[in-house]
Amino acid sequence: MFVHICSWFRKEKEKLERLTLKQKINYVTTYYTGWFIGFLIICLFAGFIGDALIQSRKEIILQGYFTNDDQNYFPGSKMEKEYAELLNLKWGQRVVFDDSLYFDLEGTADEYTAASNGKVIATMAVNQLDFMVTTRPVLDHFKGELPMKDLEKFLPQDILEAVQDALAPGLDENGEEAMVAINMSASRYLKDMDADTEFYLFVPYNIPNEAALLEYLRFCFCY
Repeated sequence: MFVHICSWFRKEKEKLERLTLKQKINYVTTYYTGWFIGFLIICLFAGFIGDALIQSRKEIILQGYFTNDDQNYFPGSKMEKEYAELLNLKWGQRVVFDDSLYFDLEGTADEYTAASNGKVIATMAVNQLDFMVTTRPVLDHFKGELPMKDLEKFLPQDILEAVQDALAPGLDENGEEAMVAINMSASRYLKDMDADTEFYLFVPYNIPNEAALLEYLRFCFCY
């Protein structure tokens, strides 16, 4: 095969040598455009795979899910970059804000809802979810199913004072009524928006990165 490639390359080289510059350009653009596009696609794909492997090896210091954000108030990638730059992360660390989840409680997108629900449950099961931001109907949907932190007990005084009037009730990890969510309307993401949907942040009972989550809440509500 190598011999055939060398022979083909030699013939193409000889053919190009007989052409003028303009003819060479026309020949290359006519016969090699598909090859160039294919090579570019391969390079892009290889880069994507390489980046995914690199990211998978990094330590996640904070992970949050944003769901049902039809108006893109919480653009995951943009928020990741903004907050990661603020933290001045080390090379082996990363922040993950996933805005791809959606829960359709009216039953018109059952497969998507099931996939999103499975992702949340699986992430919590392995202690990798720090918080979730979602709409009130979805928050109520999870009431009693996903154990949540009692925020009046969990939050330090400075954050609690900043969000006291925005707390919303639900069931804590013991199944008792408690303030388990924060209305995001006064957060840095929505305070200047005329949002027609209310979003709430709740914290799973088995949050893995408490200190990082508290700093993120300060970023959202205190600065």
